[in-house]
Amino acid sequence: MFRKARRKIKKTVISFKYYGFKYTMSKIYRSIMAHFRTPYGLWKSLRTPSVFKLRKQKKMGQGNGPKFSYIVITGSDKCRDLEKSFNRQTYTNYELIKVVSIEEINEIIPKTKGAYIGFLMPNDRLLPYTLYEIARAIESEQNADLIYTDHDYIVRGIRKKPVFKPDFSIDYLRSNNYIGRTLLFSRQIIEKIGVVNIDYSVAWFWDYTLRACEMSKHIVHIPDVLYSMGDAPSLNCEEEYRNVLEEHLERMGTPGKAYMDSKATGCFRIKYSLKKEPKVSIIIPNKDHVEDLDRCLMSIIKKQKYTNYEVLIVENNSENDETFAYYDKIKNKYPVVKILYWDKEFNYSAINNFAVDNAEGECILLLNNDTQMQHENNIQELVSNVMRPEVGIVGARLFYEDGTIQHAGVIMGYGGLADHAFCGRAGDDSGYGNRIITTSNLSAVTAACLMVRKEIYLQVGGLEERLKIAFNDVDFCLKVRDAGYLVVYNPYVRLFHYESKSRGIEDTSEKVKRFEGEVAFAKEKWKGLIEKGDPYYNVNLTLGRKDFSIKNWSDK
Repeated sequence: MFRKARRKIKKTVISFKYYGFKYTMSKIYRSIMAHFRTPYGLWKSLRTPSVFKLRKQKKMGQGNGPKFSYIVITGSDKCRDLEKSFNRQTYTNYELIKVVSIEEINEIIPKTKGAYIGFLMPNDRLLPYTLYEIARAIESEQNADLIYTDHDYIVRGIRKKPVFKPDFSIDYLRSNNYIGRTLLFSRQIIEKIGVVNIDYSVAWFWDYTLRACEMSKHIVHIPDVLYSMGDAPSLNCEEEYRNVLEEHLERMGTPGKAYMDSKATGCFRIKYSLKKEPKVSIIIPNKDHVEDLDRCLMSIIKKQKYTNYEVLIVENNSENDETFAYYDKIKNKYPVVKILYWDKEFNYSAINNFAVDNAEGECILLLNNDTQMQHENNIQELVSNVMRPEVGIVGARLFYEDGTIQHAGVIMGYGGLADHAFCGRAGDDSGYGNRIITTSNLSAVTAACLMVRKEIYLQVGGLEERLKIAFNDVDFCLKVRDAGYLVVYNPYVRLFHYESKSRGIEDTSEKVKRFEGEVAFAKEKWKGLIEKGDPYYNVNLTLGRKDFSIKNWSDK
């Protein structure tokens, strides 16, 4: 306890010295406020429009906006509360159609009159302003093919368990139907995808959702809780869900197998097939630290099943004779290992760009020398994802030496720029919405373990050499995304990262100047994205903590 207090005092003193009073006090304030969490009940009360606003919406909601058609599969259940929630809508241009079973849906859809069609269950509810907000979004987002919102669940008559969703993420959708029954389909999309597959008695809606997403060009997410779900969809029929996913992959020309994930309830894992095994160039910058490097190398050479690779160790200004003796030993013993020599000042970006120019592989794996691969299929997992044409970058789940989470993706906006999600959480934690343990798309991942196709690396100009140390990986990922490719976080690629959990702040004037300059450069370059908010996060979630909890009053 006293050691921890002394460390905090030391860091505060250093911060005052190098960063000044205003910055340090702001940091202390944010640190204190980060301990306060906003309960969902308070969030709801702050978000709910007043009676006056609802009346105003009702007056405005009588115009010529889009008509909504909702089909409710009643079965033997009554849907009085759902009907009441429709009767309370401030936007009244809708129709509610009840059917007994999914077999009737295909007969009913052509008879609907709405521009957008949704499907609900008897225990679901709409909030009084649901249709008004959706109609408003349609007006601002022209030509929306699909629209979905956040939702919560009704538990013993009380709204609980909010699900704040990311914008459209195809990999997350393949892991679980995170969009759910909040999805509205435009009539044009429904006409394209055709009938509901009634052979799927349980998984039909996930199938319908995937088919719609395959054909949609504009998918809109409204980051607001506008539905309350009576229950979660049943996942008892594993075979149906596997078939739905594998048929989807086949239609997309992306062969793979689906497996129910034993550690993530209701979620699936996709193992993508490889038509070929491209050569991988594994790039490891190194300065001394032979013990770390050897542990990293042996976890590749002695453990990985994937064999078509080369290892490029980029020697940069080592000082110990034993380091060079180790290089001679390792390259003689293992022909896949090559030593490249960088004799200029340390610049992480320039070092990796230099190595890529000398790499033979079709795929590039950037890897820190203080990492250790945990599983024999790590490289296979990375390659099978990065070879998908739509994917540009694949990252991994990293653990500290004590088994806690070091990296489960990067969220833009954390710390004012970007930082790791779920950092410090227990290693077996599933995270908000199972996001630690399911595959998903993100804005960025760490370059401590990052795979990219070489053609894409060169296409975007490699790592930004003006970012010598900080945020070059984030900048690189965002450039790849801007080029039209996906960044994939793959939790099944697991490594230890022996980076210290208590790395100190920059503690010399030179380091501070360099760090502040790189932060300023990255912030200015990606200012628009930071201000708008990370599309794979949610504006209702806090940037003050890394746990996906609800935003509070200390957040900007």
